[in-house]
Amino acid sequence: MLLQGERRAGKTSFICHAVAPALKQRLFLVSLWGIKTPEDLARQVYAALVRLRENSPIFRKAQRFLKTRLAANVDLGVLAAHTLPVSGGGPGVDVLEQLLDELYAEHKSSPVMAVWDEFQEVENIPDGNAVIGRLRNAIQHHSGMAHVFAGSDRNQMHRIFNDPNSPFFKGAVTLDFGKIETEDLAAWIRQRFKPFSVTVTDETMKTIFDITDRVSGDVQQLCSALWTVSKRGDTLRQEHLAGAFREIWAYESRSYEAIVDDATAPQLRCLKALAKHPEVPPHGIAFAKVSGVLGASSASRALNGLAGKSILTKTGATYKFINPFFAEWLKTLD
Repeated sequence: MLLQGERRAGKTSFICHAVAPALKQRLFLVSLWGIKTPEDLARQVYAALVRLRENSPIFRKAQRFLKTRLAANVDLGVLAAHTLPVSGGGPGVDVLEQLLDELYAEHKSSPVMAVWDEFQEVENIPDGNAVIGRLRNAIQHHSGMAHVFAGSDRNQMHRIFNDPNSPFFKGAVTLDFGKIETEDLAAWIRQRFKPFSVTVTDETMKTIFDITDRVSGDVQQLCSALWTVSKRGDTLRQEHLAGAFREIWAYESRSYEAIVDDATAPQLRCLKALAKHPEVPPHGIAFAKVSGVLGASSASRALNGLAGKSILTKTGATYKFINPFFAEWLKTLD
């Protein structure tokens, strides 16, 4: 299955805390965010296999037995997978099929669901298509085992699973992971505040949704900050949001400053314009004027560069901040 949706929308939580427990299956969870080489991929797969074995009932029983009889500190995770060593340089793509054979053996002993989080990152490593081919070759023999490929970059995921030249062409059923309906999300937020006799005005609730675009992780982060700056019996109004933003910025402003320091002058102008004038389409002469960037083509290059750094996300001709609280912080700059 291909599970696609925005970052922090709750894709992984949905699988880990709802689907897998309901099906009574163990989880083989691999996070591929930030991998750069085939060795990185192999190490992540290896580590996930070790975690899977550590969580098996047989392994936990063996671990308790050994702890009562061994005084030495034994790395049981490495011991459990000693046939697949990872040294400093680490194995490359050649070991992937062996690792996946080990995974399938685990599944045959007790059902396993494999979750490949941010799977599109595989496309970015050297010879990514060849690596994807090796993965596809191994996985297609995993009869009766579920593999979920979760990704937040729709363009890349579309290429991997819908391009006729891709090894994974038509290799998965697609499920779009949407956002929670406004009414349900508002009811959940109010219920969470209720034990503290804190209420939320309709206007404040709308602003929460406008800022976060109903992305679950961002909604929770903002509401957590609102809870921190409120007191029992409060009615949360617009003025509470300023305090909540300051609470978030206290932890994140250093990373914001690093982005600003690393940005080129056109990129910084585009960031400020996108934050302060979201109503202006981020292409054409109008955006070039509000941003102060000379020429629409220069603005487009700057925006594409920011998307390449994972500061913005691009869907069609639209750009959006991955972190909405960074956008709010930019509004405070001159």
